[in-house]
Amino acid sequence: MESGDVMQVIPSPIREVLDDYIELIGASLPTRLEGLYVHGSIALGAYVEGKSDIDFIAVTSEPITEKDLPLLSGLHLRIKKMFPSFELDGGYVTWDDLAEDDIYQKSFVYYNDGEMKKGTVINPVTTWFLQKKAVNIIGPGIQELEIGLDDRLLIRYTFENINTYWADRIQFLESQVDRLDQWTTEQIDSELEWSILGMLRQYYTLKEKDIISKVEAGEYALRHLPALWHPIIQEAINIRSGNKEELFGTHDERIQTALKFLRYLHSHFNQLMEVEGRRK
Repeated sequence: MESGDVMQVIPSPIREVLDDYIELIGASLPTRLEGLYVHGSIALGAYVEGKSDIDFIAVTSEPITEKDLPLLSGLHLRIKKMFPSFELDGGYVTWDDLAEDDIYQKSFVYYNDGEMKKGTVINPVTTWFLQKKAVNIIGPGIQELEIGLDDRLLIRYTFENINTYWADRIQFLESQVDRLDQWTTEQIDSELEWSILGMLRQYYTLKEKDIISKVEAGEYALRHLPALWHPIIQEAINIRSGNKEELFGTHDERIQTALKFLRYLHSHFNQLMEVEGRRK
């Protein structure tokens, strides 16, 4: 993608972060960075400053080694100090890695929550972005990347995510019911936005075999789920969008409604997958 096209997609404050990142990695690990792809909310045109991360995949000419980690860690620390309101979140792979069939099982160096870590970086969602929506800051366009995309893997990954991470999340929230009255309004808002819109993105992917932003997933749900749940869905959309309109009289009412909705959605997911399984 030409730089002018990139500027149209990437908000200028984020572009400044990326420009400095590219400059610093060039100084720390010269000639190593050959590809830089931004995905997630930025690629979907749904970045919200203060809420969204700058999700990236960096492609290097050779694998990142233990010797490289202090340099990378220092680089990310400098970026964080320079841009405290922005959060980089991404991993480091090679071109050969991207072509591997077992890439989902391989561990790579990645940066998350202020730390360099090692673990799974590429999953079917990342692959979907690299095939369809990611923005190439450096390197060949995504249409030139040799990455296979199987919708069945995306659906299976979504289903597993619902029954692991999100099932555990619901269980945790239910265990905290008696303590939720001690949460601040900001904490409750954050949880409702994260859990409701997060699960609704999974719902959309399961139904449409596609990926959209959190707000778009909420709007999709308003068109496809029973009216009973529309107030709590709209509440989550309002929080994400900065709309201060209050749809519930008390925190307890919206918390209880949210928990019921999340349980309904989890059950609805499994029913959909059961139907899908019978069709095959």
